[in-house]
Amino acid sequence: MKSMRNAQSAFRLFGFTGFAAASALALALARHGNLSLWIVAGLAACGAVTFLVVAMATKVVTGVESLTYYHHQIAVLPMSALMLWALRTPLLPYLDIDVLGIGVFLAFGRIGCLKAGCCYGLPCPRGARYGRSYMGSVLPRHLAEIPLFPVQAIESAGVLAIVILGTLQVAVGHPPGSALSTYLVGYAFLRFFLEFLRGGTDRRFAWGFSEAQWTSLAVLGGTIGLEAQGTLPFEMWHVAAFAAIVLAAIALQLNPRLRSMHRLFHPSRIEEFAQALEFASHTAAAKHPLPASSAIHVSATKMGIRLSGGYLSDGATSVWHYTLSQAGGSMSERTARLLATLASRLIGSADPFKILPGRSGVYHLLPAGTFRTPSGPGEERDPARKRFGPRSSRVPGFNCNEEAEPK
Repeated sequence: MKSMRNAQSAFRLFGFTGFAAASALALALARHGNLSLWIVAGLAACGAVTFLVVAMATKVVTGVESLTYYHHQIAVLPMSALMLWALRTPLLPYLDIDVLGIGVFLAFGRIGCLKAGCCYGLPCPRGARYGRSYMGSVLPRHLAEIPLFPVQAIESAGVLAIVILGTLQVAVGHPPGSALSTYLVGYAFLRFFLEFLRGGTDRRFAWGFSEAQWTSLAVLGGTIGLEAQGTLPFEMWHVAAFAAIVLAAIALQLNPRLRSMHRLFHPSRIEEFAQALEFASHTAAAKHPLPASSAIHVSATKMGIRLSGGYLSDGATSVWHYTLSQAGGSMSERTARLLATLASRLIGSADPFKILPGRSGVYHLLPAGTFRTPSGPGEERDPARKRFGPRSSRVPGFNCNEEAEPK
């Protein structure tokens, strides 16, 4: 728990540092553009108050303390514009500075996320690791202690690059509103594609895309609409960015291979598969050695992926293996290889499973090495059991059936 408290302290530290850096950049750009420092300071205070109000309102409505960046951006910018309108001050020069400050705050905040373990990425060969003290409050148990893609650091670097571009636009005298539109479009484009690498299961999805992806599409469309009206300076690359996102979304829906991969690596499907691994490991290990007449436990995910675990033995050694199949059809070798890669990452194995094709679209996943079956009581018999730790064989949330042991 100490590491968790240290991570939360680091998150707050990066948040305060980001606010200070954002304020410093805003004041420097205001001096460069001969804008009112008092108004810029007022915008910083308005942003801070709006941030706190949105955070408190979210906790009251949902009962959970949660910070969602897009919610704050959508709240802060209109409130800033309303303040500027009330002061009868030109909007765009100040909103340029305001949005760049928001970007700096976000860039530091994502490093805080990396330290705190929130907004984490998908399992990968190398990445950020979080211990079991993060489980429950931040991280689901199946992702503890395995490498996760550092999507927070990638987003931080991308946002910083967008802020630098916007700052240069302000510094060299681009038309007011240029930095605002650059940030809105640049971040929406970045966030849309980074969402595919996010591993959180608490995000809302519709038609295969997350809330943030739909928001990115709306922000891009709204920004281009304002440019078409002449409210913001028009940039052709903004249209290209919008078209790229739309084409990517269409390709994901129409291309069977992309759609299949997207569904397999959806965070909820990964969680289901991890629980299926755990279920198969514990039920099989509890019955080892398995009588020839015994039934084995098969778990089926919502995608119809059927998985069981067991041993192949020649009398002297026993090799742990999983069996994969597809309910109502034949699993392709490509799907089996993707699942084998995912399984090796979820159990924390440095070596991928070997694939042994069976009959009728059935595949066996074998470990890279051969393991002699331990004979002592309480000894671990398979890598997943050692990875997940002891628990009941019944995993909630699954359609777990017993079927005859395959020949």
